[in-house]
Amino acid sequence: MKSSHKGLVAAISVAIVVILANVVAAFFPCRIDMSDDLQFSVSPATVNMLRTLKNPVTVQICFSENLPPGAAHIERDLRDMLREFAEQSNGRLRIVSINPSEDDSSCSLTESLGVAPLQLQSCEHDKAQIVRAYMGLVMFCENRHEAISVLSNPADLEYRLAQTISRVEHKSRPLVGIMSGGKPFRLTDGNSSDTATAQYLFLKDVLSNTCEVKPIDASELPDTSIHTLLIPSTPADGLTDSALLAVDQFLMRGGNIIVLADALKIDIAHGVRAVPQHPRILDLLDKWGIDVTPVRS
Repeated sequence: MKSSHKGLVAAISVAIVVILANVVAAFFPCRIDMSDDLQFSVSPATVNMLRTLKNPVTVQICFSENLPPGAAHIERDLRDMLREFAEQSNGRLRIVSINPSEDDSSCSLTESLGVAPLQLQSCEHDKAQIVRAYMGLVMFCENRHEAISVLSNPADLEYRLAQTISRVEHKSRPLVGIMSGGKPFRLTDGNSSDTATAQYLFLKDVLSNTCEVKPIDASELPDTSIHTLLIPSTPADGLTDSALLAVDQFLMRGGNIIVLADALKIDIAHGVRAVPQHPRILDLLDKWGIDVTPVRS
């Protein structure tokens, strides 16, 4: 009899603990990221960006209802992450939702803002069918808006959200000049086979989401409209004395510089091996107190 009484007391105690835990969680919601790579944790850089927002930003989630199971989890991850964003934004991030599939006018408005419809395969009542759905969002700030047309990859969710918030909040984007070295990039003839032009096109594609990008020659420096000067590895390998002087003067006048210099060269003529090299730009970095030395393992 005593053992059954103790068992009852234990069961009641567990039930009370569970109820209290749920009550506390309802008033103080939190989420623990137990993934190996902390995929669902907000990075310090994103937190800093959110805490320094100057203007209110409204995020309009444009997801259709009753999405197939393979797509429904993306909306859940999106809402969880946006809630964390809102908590870090000091009240400057507002979240609203619409179901674009409700009527034709909602669909037209959603598409006009930049969210594209998808054709998804759904299986209901053991019958496969193609359904029209929306899985995107639009962000508004003052009289500007930016859209993420389709959200389908949870792995880059934080990056895309943070990037879009930053883009819509700023009235203008910083200008990045990518230095061409001695020869201009071959952009007019459609030939991107040379290494320097290929590097430029790659960097422009990466940076154009958040910056204005233009090619620049050393003779154009100092250009006060340029926020940051980026020197890719190929031009950095063969800068002339006058180009190095122009770069130095650009920095001395308060400009920002990013140097992609290769202290190692990959030699494939005699097997794959790394050969030390010393681009002239490294001498300029040394003058600025920056030592670039290959580390041997």
